[in-house]
Parts: sequence; structure tokens; C-alpha cells
Amino acid sequence: MEGSSGPTASRKAVQYVDFGFTSLQEFWAEIVVAAYEKFKTEPTRANAIFASVPAWHVHEWIWHAQDPGKNNRDPQFKKFQENLIAACPELAWIRDVADAAKHQSLSRANVKVRRAASGTRSVGPIGTFAVNELAINDGKLEVTPLAITLSDGSVHGFAEVLSRVIDYWRTQYFQKTDNRFSGGANTKCPLSDSCP
Repeated sequence: MEGSSGPTASRKAVQYVDFGFTSLQEFWAEIVVAAYEKFKTEPTRANAIFASVPAWHVHEWIWHAQDPGKNNRDPQFKKFQENLIAACPELAWIRDVADAAKHQSLSRANVKVRRAASGTRSVGPIGTFAVNELAINDGKLEVTPLAITLSDGSVHGFAEVLSRVIDYWRTQYFQKTDNRFSGGANTKCPLSDSCP
């Protein structure tokens, strides 16, 4: 008998949990977009994590809507993920944030993100000094916007990265007019009681 990562893993039947969504479009609007809008309104560390999780994992909902019943351990799923990341490299960064939020540490060889946090800087008159990298200037500190620091040392604004990911999903999957994901007649898996 093979282990959980062997050939039998990709043939295991999937079990869908019914959240009451009638379409992928409904999940997109109620979960992914709502979390993103909350982050835009209040760009906190917590809201960055809350927005990153569905912004990354919506790809699994897309996968299952396109291929109902197919396990995400199928070799085609890995290729699907690779193609998504090739088209939108920021997806890999959001994946790292979402996975690290869940697991704290990551053991994948392809981890790109080293830090996802804000910093502080002093504001006010000249005479600033630093104590343990915390800038102090007459007691006035300003928190800098959240940023993602990659393993290559480059720094990217978290809001811009998340915006690129949402824009990618929106243009590639959620502006379709053919009802492919909206629960219409052409939907392969309506994400309801009739799912396999």
C-alpha cells in the first residue's frame, strides 16, 4: 500500500464540504473579495493574513469547479499551480504568506517570502536616534505600510502585491460571461448538493 504521497493519493475520492455556496462566483464575492476589501479599508497585519488565505486558496475552488471530483494531489494540479504562478508571480508570494500564517514555518524548496510585516519610522524634527532598530524622535513613531520582503532582498508593498493577485483572478476567472463558474447551465460542479 502506498503512502499518502504515492500513486494512490491522486486517485482518492474527494469529499466536498457544503458551505451553501451555489457557485464559485458566490465564493469569490463573499469570501475573497470581502476579505480583500476589509484589508483595503484596514490594512492591518491580521487583515493581510485574512485576505491572503482565500486569495491563494481560491485556485483550489477553481480547480474543483473545472474538474469536479479530481483530487488536488493529481499531477495535473501541480501543473495547474505552476501555470498560475508563471502567469502571476505574486501568487507565489501570497501563497507563502497564507501557508506561513497557517503553519508558521515552511519547508518547501520554493519559498520566496522572508518577511511580511510593517516597520516603524520616526516623524518630526531632526534629532532622531535608533534604539534596537526602533526609531525614536521626541516619542513620535509612525508605522510604515505592510511590505513583503523576498529571499532576494527585494521589498514590495503588501497592498500592491495583493491588488495584483486580485486583479489577476478577476481578469482571468471572474469576468467571464459564459457562466462557466457562475452556477449556470455550463457549470461542471455547481458547488451544491449535486456535486460528486
